[in-house]
Amino acid sequence: MGRKAKSTLIYSTLVVEKCYWVMWGGDFYFPEKQSIFKKFVIKNIGYLITYMPKQIEYVREHYKAKGQYIDCLFYPDGIYQKKLTELLKNSGIRTNLAEKKIRILVGNSATETNRHEIVFYKVKQYIDTRDIPLSSIEIIVPLSYGDIYYREKILKIGFELFGDSFNPLINFLKYEEYLKILLTIDIAIFYHNRQQGLGNLIQLLGMGKKVYLNKETPQWSLFESLGVRVFDFDTEFNLEIEEIPENSKIIEKEFTVQKVIEGWKRILE
Repeated sequence: MGRKAKSTLIYSTLVVEKCYWVMWGGDFYFPEKQSIFKKFVIKNIGYLITYMPKQIEYVREHYKAKGQYIDCLFYPDGIYQKKLTELLKNSGIRTNLAEKKIRILVGNSATETNRHEIVFYKVKQYIDTRDIPLSSIEIIVPLSYGDIYYREKILKIGFELFGDSFNPLINFLKYEEYLKILLTIDIAIFYHNRQQGLGNLIQLLGMGKKVYLNKETPQWSLFESLGVRVFDFDTEFNLEIEEIPENSKIIEKEFTVQKVIEGWKRILE
């Protein structure tokens, strides 16, 4: 390495060491696909901002990240919208449609890391082996953003397996309209293989919904550490509907505007 290259590397390291990184799931998962530059930045960046300690473990293991961990609930999507949810409930929306159909939400976007296919086939097998009529099930799948080619693939599989019981959400909805849909859900399945869909999960758990996760993800560890009851899709899956009011109390306490303000105060002061 020449003298100029060495001095550039030293200068770059000094700059990166002063930077703060608000960690987003898509930034660092699957390190084998990341560029040398990104690996350099993650290894040397000075401060790591997240509220999921397992993400810190991940970047330390896979990137040798040296930065200081700062615990911060850093964005509004992570706030439980209790007042809005109560307002929508009181507007006359029916929040429990279990007597008509079991409404199952699968994933949050048209990206491979949602692993829709695995979920679809497991749900279909469960239905078939128990002779549950498809007409008593509704599979709701948000696909309004992500990979358009992947979306087309999931649409094809979904309609082949579930027919008219498959309800993909293709168009973007207003936030309140989407919350109304979440209020009608009986069971949510987020079998992602990385951190993803956390804003959705916070709202669903705050509403007391039954949520299935992949046990290997940071979101599982986060909710487990808070005492929030979530279910392992690999070992516990069934279509029994269950409301969990204890989760609502924890989510309401932990995911607040005040927590966001306190976190950013610690950083900025």
